[in-house]
Amino acid sequence: MLEWPPGSIIASQKEGQAYLVLAPGSLGLLAWMLEAIELEGVGTAYRPIQQSTALVFLHICDLEEWLDISFEVQMVGNHGGLVMVPSGPSENLCAARVKQGLQLTVKQALACISCLGIKIPSQKSKPAIYKLLIDSVLATPEEREDAFQKSAVMKGDGQEDSQSNISDYEELIKLVEEDAENQGDQDLKQEREQVNQHPLKMPKFHQGMSSLAHANLVQQKRFARASITAIGAK
Repeated sequence: MLEWPPGSIIASQKEGQAYLVLAPGSLGLLAWMLEAIELEGVGTAYRPIQQSTALVFLHICDLEEWLDISFEVQMVGNHGGLVMVPSGPSENLCAARVKQGLQLTVKQALACISCLGIKIPSQKSKPAIYKLLIDSVLATPEEREDAFQKSAVMKGDGQEDSQSNISDYEELIKLVEEDAENQGDQDLKQEREQVNQHPLKMPKFHQGMSSLAHANLVQQKRFARASITAIGAK
């Protein structure tokens, strides 16, 4: 879910075991168990265990248990094999992935927030949910701002998910209700109840119609009513 890049090293603090990520997935990842060795002039290094049983599928359920290990590849001697040498201090896996730039859907981001034991807000936009996750993981304002700028929200890829659309739709309902002629409208009341009861389900009224198109329609109706009122006054 946090999109571990293939070729990265993660380690379980509970097991004291490091793994090389081979293929990440939304519910787990395929990994290769690594063994730690000591090399003269280098120190601790990692290399894959040469056994078929070293290929494992992992499920990461505790975000506090796992670490991300940055490394560089070196050769053992002039003709030896390749090993992976840590190039810096290990870091909490969730924090490391957040710093690299979140690419999660709203549902995935909410799942991470839930795993961290944080109360999940209702009807928040994707940027707000991203910011909540980033602020919960990173300590300094500088780190938080840098991570937010690297996230999918700031890349302008134009992709939206249902949670973001629902937040826009709620704002649209409020806009329409502000009109005096729509106050107490039963259809609007039903729409609001549906959004509150099923926050992840797009109301039928909104399907196939963008928020912008709907807002334009509302403005056109307001203009038409104002014109009729002005003509009647004459």
